[in-house]
Amino acid sequence: ANVFDIAFDGSNIYAATNVGVFKADYSNQFLNFFISWSRMDEFSAQPFNAIYFYEGGLYANRRIENVFGADTLYVLKDGERSIFDQDNVFHSIEGGHGKLLVSAESFVIIYNAANDSRDFIFSYGDEPAMPRNAVFQDNDPDYVWIADFKFGLIRTFRLFTSVPFTPNGPFHNEAFHIHAEAGKVLVSSGGYDNALSPSFNQKGFYTFENNRWLSKSFDNPDNPQIKFTDIVSGVINAADPAEIYLSSWENGLILSKNNSFITLFDENNSELNPITQTTQVRVGGMAYDEQGNLWMSNSSSPTPLVVKKKDGTWQSYALGPGINNQKLKGLFIDRSGLIWIIIDNGGLALVEIENFELKKFRRLNNLSGNGNLPNNTVNAVVQDLDGFVWVGTAAGVAVFYSPDNILDDNPGFNVDAQLIIVNQGGFNQFLLQAEEVTTAAVDGANRKWFGTANGGLFLISPDGTQTVNHFTAENSPLFSNTILSLGLDQRSGELFIGTDKGILSYRGTATTNGNRFEDVYAFPNPVNKDYNGPITIKGLYDNCDVKITDVSGNVVFDTRATGGQAIWNGNRYNGERAATGVYLVFGTNADGSQSVVTKILLMN
Repeated sequence: ANVFDIAFDGSNIYAATNVGVFKADYSNQFLNFFISWSRMDEFSAQPFNAIYFYEGGLYANRRIENVFGADTLYVLKDGERSIFDQDNVFHSIEGGHGKLLVSAESFVIIYNAANDSRDFIFSYGDEPAMPRNAVFQDNDPDYVWIADFKFGLIRTFRLFTSVPFTPNGPFHNEAFHIHAEAGKVLVSSGGYDNALSPSFNQKGFYTFENNRWLSKSFDNPDNPQIKFTDIVSGVINAADPAEIYLSSWENGLILSKNNSFITLFDENNSELNPITQTTQVRVGGMAYDEQGNLWMSNSSSPTPLVVKKKDGTWQSYALGPGINNQKLKGLFIDRSGLIWIIIDNGGLALVEIENFELKKFRRLNNLSGNGNLPNNTVNAVVQDLDGFVWVGTAAGVAVFYSPDNILDDNPGFNVDAQLIIVNQGGFNQFLLQAEEVTTAAVDGANRKWFGTANGGLFLISPDGTQTVNHFTAENSPLFSNTILSLGLDQRSGELFIGTDKGILSYRGTATTNGNRFEDVYAFPNPVNKDYNGPITIKGLYDNCDVKITDVSGNVVFDTRATGGQAIWNGNRYNGERAATGVYLVFGTNADGSQSVVTKILLMN
């Protein structure tokens, strides 16, 4: 049975389940065995979603799914069951101060003990209520705390005055695409299905900056017929992080500045084209080049590659019959300026542009001699610190070790991607060949992060031959094993992970490779006695030697910087926690020509 709620009367424990109400002796040591429980005959064998014991009465709500307003709230008292309330949708039951508190679909009901009078909370100011749980404040019945489906945590005073307590987080859990740049994280909520049809998601985008989330669902009072739906990707202008561009799978390209709508670009004011015989302008992926020009893929268009130049002018490019008018998704620009475009179920298009003039292009697929991708369903393209291009597909990962040569007119050059052989359980296989790779990122230590459709998150060694970590919902705080997007803040090493159930982040051990000591510091600092996480030292040389000593010069720990940072767990060599005191961090580069010292205060 599925258990939705429990109640306790001092000696018995009650469970509201999808097949009735069950009872057991609370002192029974074997409550985890079903034989310790018995179904109560006083209630039917139907779904009950809420239960509460209060002042001698057991209150239980029978939920009727898919029928609005048809629940029945029963009370069992002195051996008699009666109907306490009905013909609403009830979500929770709580009590206190001689009253009963019930959350209905669009209001909170406050019953007195005799159930001969009721009060209601219908709204918070001008906003209609959508409560899912409500409780009295322990020391004052004038205050009611409400968990609201839309507005988060609400505190009401004497039924009229309300104060919201909004948690610092995105307004919704959709995270179709994540982009991190210049200390800012941009999350696009929209998406499309497997056939690349719109999902009609109107939840906008979210930004994370200075440890605060801001959510924005666009509406434009000057042009209300334009709906900002299905925001499938976004980019932050590194030269001006307040300026972001958002691609819509229906309406084209949106320019936003300081989280306000500025301009919508479509077929009327740009080189973007709609799908034939429609008004839908589908922009898939976007990327800035080194000169500050914004390139984008225009799906189902005769000119599928479009650029908005730094000077504000536009140009578009036709790329041949295998690419024009095709369904296109993401776009990536490598360090040589080559543009990689993902074709839906069709591999990749590789394009060379020089001074806005189309030089060469080629379509790469799963055929030997023409790309040798493990699968034509490509979901991710990234370039590592060695210049190699890694491609995530529906059947694992492939690597182009010489991407600059793929478009050369050299008949003897092998243009195929290479598949990396790994040993798994004593058997050789290709890297992640059993996984659909959905997204990828490269950290400051040149390690590869791969998100998958069903297998969680993988951290792979720089050469791809070793699995450093494999995070799943079962062995980590991941909400789900379905990873939709990754955004890596290279400065802090923090990886933002978008799943189908929400966003979380992982503080990695590597930042962008350091070639000097710069603004070296440790955090947290001071380290409080109740903190058990990693202590991070930032601003270091890549791979520099790091020693941590007490004030007497005794070395308690040593390691090497990964990228631009090092990690200390706060323990000595023997695994014991270091004593309270000030610790010195010494960093020295490879040839000993430069060094740095910083301090950490550790409290136990």
